[in-house]
Amino acid sequence: MTQRIQAFSITDTGRKRKNNQDACAVFNKGDTLLMVVADGVGGNMCGEVASRSAVQTLQQEFERAKNLDPAAFFSSVAQKANQNIRDYVAHHPECKGMATTLTAAIIRFPEIHLLQVGDSRAYLLRGGSLYRMTEDHTLVGKMVKEGILSEEEAETHPKRHVIINALGVTPKQKFDYSRETLKPGDQILLCSDGLYGEISEETMQKLLLENPPKEAIQRLVAAANDAGGKDNISITLAVLGARDTAKTWLIPGTQEFKSPAPSGTRKHRFPLWLVMILALLLIAGGGWYLGSSTGLGKKARGYILSLLGQNPPTVPASNQGEKP
Repeated sequence: MTQRIQAFSITDTGRKRKNNQDACAVFNKGDTLLMVVADGVGGNMCGEVASRSAVQTLQQEFERAKNLDPAAFFSSVAQKANQNIRDYVAHHPECKGMATTLTAAIIRFPEIHLLQVGDSRAYLLRGGSLYRMTEDHTLVGKMVKEGILSEEEAETHPKRHVIINALGVTPKQKFDYSRETLKPGDQILLCSDGLYGEISEETMQKLLLENPPKEAIQRLVAAANDAGGKDNISITLAVLGARDTAKTWLIPGTQEFKSPAPSGTRKHRFPLWLVMILALLLIAGGGWYLGSSTGLGKKARGYILSLLGQNPPTVPASNQGEKP
């Protein structure tokens, strides 16, 4: 089944920060979609450098990859993005300590592959319910995993934003990799903590369900800002529409593509030669409509005949100087 996918991104500085240290983007190549969200940390605007470096590295490696294997790609690109940040710090000591989270998804229907470093998140909206697909690499996240804290306690813990894994911190990068199977109608949301740290997952689910994608991401950003907007807010969203979906959304700036039709399925296209003939007939009709007694009409007819491979009629000498 041909699977239509709409994907786009949005980022906002928020209401408390002076600059935006987040970076997010969506890229596609053939039947493969790459979604990325990075949340930079570090003073003197160096967090912004780290997040943009990570996104740029993924884009470059994605565009040059041939016969892309998602698992191998993520393993390689995580190390390269990490090293690029460390190399930058080596030449810019004022940026010592800069790092970034990185949450990325590769969608090649019907599979999604996820890379997780830090505390940005990936969510799946399916059947009216929102599910978290990634684990936070934070101190409280580790405590929840070890049974020291409950999910409810973690939400209000004073150290809930302390990250224990990020690009640029250690020579060898650690990351989580996972793979899931998607279904038509699924929505994939990647976001920085500036979104889920301000509004509940129930609110996120409600806004995604009640609004078309363009309005939904705008409402998500607005809701996070209304709740305080203490951090930068970044979102990428991919919507997988069923082939027979009656309602679709055309979003300015959206990167949209279709995965290949299954073998044996042909797409019927309007023949180019028929388009050319119809265009010539329209021009011919216009030429004759202008009138055979005028110089302009004769010139139009002569041009059309020449396109059709016929010799145009000779213009009498008495009319050669006639103006249209």
